[in-house]
This record gives sequence, structure tokens and C-alpha cells, in this order.
Amino acid sequence: MGAWGTGILQNDTTADIWAEYKHLYNLSHSVTEIRKKLENEYNPDNDEDEYADFWTGIAHSQWMCGELEPESILKVKECIETGKGLSLWKENEKDYKKRIKTLTEFIEKIQKPKEKPLKRKKITLCPAYFTKGDIVSIQLESKQFIFALAFEQENDEIDGGNRFVFSSLISDSLISVEEFLNSEIMYLDNGGDHNYHQGYFWSQFQARNMKRKIKRTKVIGKITFDDYLGFSNSVPFGDWNNISDLYSEQIKFQKSNNTRKPFKISIKDFIQGENKEFELKLLKHANELWREQLKKINAT
Repeated sequence: MGAWGTGILQNDTTADIWAEYKHLYNLSHSVTEIRKKLENEYNPDNDEDEYADFWTGIAHSQWMCGELEPESILKVKECIETGKGLSLWKENEKDYKKRIKTLTEFIEKIQKPKEKPLKRKKITLCPAYFTKGDIVSIQLESKQFIFALAFEQENDEIDGGNRFVFSSLISDSLISVEEFLNSEIMYLDNGGDHNYHQGYFWSQFQARNMKRKIKRTKVIGKITFDDYLGFSNSVPFGDWNNISDLYSEQIKFQKSNNTRKPFKISIKDFIQGENKEFELKLLKHANELWREQLKKINAT
């Protein structure tokens, strides 16, 4: 789980639920259909770490759309009363109390129906720009190039997207596929606002978000692979328009600081497939970063 604040939508899972819910809502699915579809996708009963955030996201989404099911309220109340799905927050008593307070206030808020529920919008098609295995170059404002691998494609004709992992290479010209595969994965010591992208730089990007700067992005190669390393349990959502700023921030950081990157990982390492022992180390590092972010959030 990644979080950048104590607000209801300030974590990856709840924000993802809200985004998917709106998408399905605009496709004219009923409240019950949407809930069941998302339950099947996220399987919260078998993922206690995400349980509270999942049901908070469902309750928020239903309330915003003017059709809140009683079951959704009961699920969030269960989390408040039993602490289910809040294990990571429990590691710090102060953080846990703040989270319980936020959820309690949320329950009180949604008891009253929203005065102006969200209306369904007309959908425009926006499929993914790239396919799995595409190696792309992205031209920065400086005219230099950075490079990334599309390692997943979201096959949605209406709201598609890709997951990318980024190389640390910055070049004045385009590079070969071999150079790309041998390059290290970019590590961000700060990671932008609220340290959201702190760690190894990979993210989900929706095609709609990529539209404005897509002309700066070109496919320079194609590879095939079956599996890849997992960095964490949650999926960060990125802003294609801010990539240049994240690279600039890291370059500036490294001029006067040592990176805290725990391992050197090449793109070639990334696509070699599952490595449970190594993935546990990566997950441990991701959780350490998240706990640090949480402390900063609660200190403000």
C-alpha cells in the first residue's frame, strides 16, 4: 500500500477503486454490478492489508454517485471496530488513532446523502498507446532522451494504459536495445511530491494522461518476455507530464547526496522472471519507504 496523506483517497488502493468505479459507472453498470466486479478483481477477503482501503473506496464511490449500499457502511464500521485491514497503521499507535479518526469522520459524513451526486458522463475511446514489450524513448525538455519498457498493457478500449519501468540512462541520442537491457532501473531518492514515487521508478500510466506529451514518445525497440520482478504489493499511478521533473530532481539530488538504493537492478534482471527471495527484499524496502512517508504525513 502506498499513501501520501491521511485523507480517504490518499492511498493507492482507495484511489484506484474510485477511478475504476467511475469508469464502470459511466458505462451504465449498476451499483451492485460494480461492487461485485471490483470484489472479484481485488478479492479483499483474502487480502487483509487492503481490506479497509478497498471497502472505504467502495463506500466513498457509492456515496459520490448517490447510491450507497448499507453493506458498504457496515464493512467500514467493521474495520473501525476490529482494526481489520489496518495492520500497517497499527505499527505506530499515533498513526493508528489518526486513521481511526479519519474513518470515523468519513462514516459520519456519508450517513447524509450527497446533495449533488455524480452524473454519468459520455465515454470517449482512449486505448493504450503501447503493447507489452515496447521499448520507448521519451524526449525531455532539455532535448535529451530517457527510456522505458512497457511491461504491461491494459486492454481497455475506453480507458487503456500501460505499466512502465524506467531506465536510469539519459542520452543525447537514441540507444540500442542491448544498451537499454543492460542499463540500471532508475531509482528516485525523493520521488516528487509527498515522496510518492520514491524507490525504483515504475508506474501505471493511463492513456488519457499521456495524450499531451505523447508526440515526444517513440517506440525504439521490441522485446518478448513472460514474467518480471515485483517491487511492491501496490501499483503507483504516474503522471506522464511530470516524468522530466522526477529525473531532474534525482540528478540534482545525486550531485550532493548518496543514493539509498539497496540493489543495482538492470532491465535485463527485471524481465528474467520471478525471484521470490529477492522480491521479498524489494518488498521489505518498499514497506520501509512507505512507513517513512507515513511518519512525515502524520508529523504535519
